[in-house]
Amino acid sequence: MPNAAPIPEKVHVPVVAIGGIKAENAAQIAAAGAGGIAAISAIVCAEDSAAAAKKTIAAFVDLSRMVKEI
Repeated sequence: MPNAAPIPEKVHVPVVAIGGIKAENAAQIAAAGAGGIAAISAIVCAEDSAAAAKKTIAAFVDLSRMVKEI
């Protein structure tokens, strides 16, 4: 999401990242300033959807909180 980093700074609405979202890149998306994520395939296609959802949410929320505190 490097090209999207300036978007949250230029708009006055929450930015939600959609497409290719998974636990492994959720923190990077939070760091870029996204206000939310839509991680459909990573969760629905996982063997354990609940675990995938928890892992993805945790990765996004943990870094998102840290970014807001800075």
